Amino acid sequence: MYQLVMKVILPQSPAQVYVASRVEKLQVWHERLGHQNKQYVEKYLKKHGIAYAKDNQICEACILGKQHRLSFGSRTNAAMKPGDLIHADVCGPMQEGSFKGYRYFVNFKDEFSKYRCVYFMKEKSEVAEKLKYFLAAVKTVGHTVKELLTDGGGEFDNKEVKHITQQIGLNHRISMPYSPEQNGAAERENRT
Repeated sequence: MYQLVMKVILPQSPAQVYVASRVEKLQVWHERLGHQNKQYVEKYLKKHGIAYAKDNQICEACILGKQHRLSFGSRTNAAMKPGDLIHADVCGPMQEGSFKGYRYFVNFKDEFSKYRCVYFMKEKSEVAEKLKYFLAAVKTVGHTVKELLTDGGGEFDNKEVKHITQQIGLNHRISMPYSPEQNGAAERENRT
């Protein structure tokens, strides 16, 4: 997710190694070594002959850093056929553009069939155009989209998209702010 520029520097003289002079707790070494699993930290310390004091302290930073939100639970109104519910989301801008200059993509995923359609874009403002393409493709294969679920981003919550959805009688539902779990199907597609 982040680009790190590194440069190898070879020292002119052999490196000086300084070793800790007192015995530290395992928790201190766990923190020094980037919050690695304590079992791996112990193996490393034993391998290199470094003395440490064993402890059963729980690392609060690790717990908070790995914490996830609880799921919302199961839904009672699942999609019964293709087109009942379409999840959509935009991803980008990418750090590097494609050969044609695309830096974004929008994905549409059908809740029932799990079929997904991805369109590449140069700007987020192209979402309305891609939505038209998607709806036309769905209509061509004989399905009707009933509901579209998106986040509240400006690329979906605008006059153009509202006009398209109202024209065909499509229910456009917007997830709550700061709740990507509500549109989890599209968010997972972005990761994929």
